[in-house]
Amino acid sequence: MPTDRVLPDLTVALLQAESAPGDIEANVSSVVAATAAARELGARLLVLPELTLTGYELDLLGDDDLWLTVDDPRLAPLRATVADTGVTIVLTAALVLVDGTRQLAALACPADGPVVTQGKQHLHGQEHDLFSPGSPATETVDVDGWAVALAVCLDVAHPSHAAHARGLGADLYACSTLYTEGEERRVDVHGAARAMDNRMFSAIANHVGATGAGFACGSSGAWAPDGERIAAAGTSTGLTLATLDAALLVVPTSAVEAAVTPAVPVF
Repeated sequence: MPTDRVLPDLTVALLQAESAPGDIEANVSSVVAATAAARELGARLLVLPELTLTGYELDLLGDDDLWLTVDDPRLAPLRATVADTGVTIVLTAALVLVDGTRQLAALACPADGPVVTQGKQHLHGQEHDLFSPGSPATETVDVDGWAVALAVCLDVAHPSHAAHARGLGADLYACSTLYTEGEERRVDVHGAARAMDNRMFSAIANHVGATGAGFACGSSGAWAPDGERIAAAGTSTGLTLATLDAALLVVPTSAVEAAVTPAVPVF
């Protein structure tokens, strides 16, 4: 989709990690460390897997202490590191809204401006017993002029979700997910299709290791507007970087060279 904007290239960091089940404090500390490492590597945006702060451990969410609010004091270290580094963090949490609604929601924490939240629209399995589905997005998140749309796991499997994001002007579709072993191909197909169909970039941050839904397959990565994978994490724990070429948003091309970047261990 042509644009008259002049955008810088954007370096995105994807954290692929195994969360400590139910331990918000420990997981927040890990994210703080990852954010500092991402900044040292030149990233301006850090995307985390689904439910990083508790782990994808739905059986534990009967404990109200594992639910967060946007202004929860346990998120203070994340707000501080965002302010210090200038890196926008995208994470998901079991979130209690002001009106008491409970959602599995993506939260974007920018250095400037309020937190943006987006509830997961396409719930599945046990999630229906815990969460209310989110409504279609009404805004994107600004990161250095890039319009970033938020998606949570199964949202990525629905083409209409990404198409709606592109309709809002999204340049990047940022996805927090849990794909399990055997779903590596699904990660690649979903990331590539959502990017190619909408002529935008996509990025997926997935778990690795044990989760409450089985073993995660890793395979985090980023895809260019022609569907070419431009970063791949494999099954390593750590950060994977993708530098998004803004020129590809102006003139879609089928000749992108894949620049596969190995994961950088941070734990």
